Amino acid sequence: LGYKKRYNPSLHGFQTFRGYVSGNIDYHSHYDRMGILDWWNGDQVEDEKGYTTSLITEHALAFVKKNKSNPFCLYLAYEAPHDPYQGPNDPAIRVQGKVVPNKYAKGQIPRAYREMVQTMDTGIGKILELLKTEELDRNTFVFFLSDNGANKNGSNGDLRGFKGSLWEGGHRVPAIAWWPAEIPPNCFCDDLTMSLDLMPTLLQLTGAVIPDGHRLDGVSLVPALMGGVMPDRKRKIFWAYGSKRSMRHGPWKLLTDLRVGGDPQLFLLTEDLSEQRSLYNTHRLKAKRMLSELQAWHADVLIGATLQPSDP
Repeated sequence: LGYKKRYNPSLHGFQTFRGYVSGNIDYHSHYDRMGILDWWNGDQVEDEKGYTTSLITEHALAFVKKNKSNPFCLYLAYEAPHDPYQGPNDPAIRVQGKVVPNKYAKGQIPRAYREMVQTMDTGIGKILELLKTEELDRNTFVFFLSDNGANKNGSNGDLRGFKGSLWEGGHRVPAIAWWPAEIPPNCFCDDLTMSLDLMPTLLQLTGAVIPDGHRLDGVSLVPALMGGVMPDRKRKIFWAYGSKRSMRHGPWKLLTDLRVGGDPQLFLLTEDLSEQRSLYNTHRLKAKRMLSELQAWHADVLIGATLQPSDP
């Protein structure tokens, strides 16, 4: 979001905001990479002592207790397990006014990474237990997901690539939907979805009306969540990151890198989820059609785009 107050969550629909606005902060001192204090209460910087993961959990619990008698929306954006890698009992790394590189003792990263995930998991468990205690669980929709795949300090299993790549390991993440009164237990869905689908999903679940002329980029996941399937199982999704471009069309995935050049790579993910065998040479026509659509999409999203939001 950045530090300019015009982008603060409190000015974009959220009545309450506690947290940070930069990419990541020290879990203990709450300073960002540049040595700027980054812990907010609404649109004001207001520090408080504590481990960020635990603080976010505490504020979430207080929010649920305060609003239990009314409908509410709680966006719980944990920092974990993003760097810097610090467990609850590790010392602070960053200080005021200085750029301090992250330095770790031998073996610290795996241990801290584990503790970071465990602390977050414990916090989520406390929130779910509170929903049950307050008898809100059967009327509360909970959706858990990550914004990207693991980096090299984590694991993406058999998936190729890590955070920052357009390989499946860079962005294919698990998601869990929980709503005891409506979502059948022990159900699995492998339909293609993305985080942009959350807005139309929440709007449908709450019965909100989308204003005329307002188009949403995502689609509602309600059919899949309720045990069915998505209406369009061959939807098209696009990515761009630096010189790299990618497209999904149903089970097919195309990747290209403008900097490297050469032929694009084409994979059938239902048979090759690890993206090891490009089928470009045997499916050139399909690859060319997808490449043409990918180029058209990228040209469209660049219309009126700026590298950084202007702030007159």
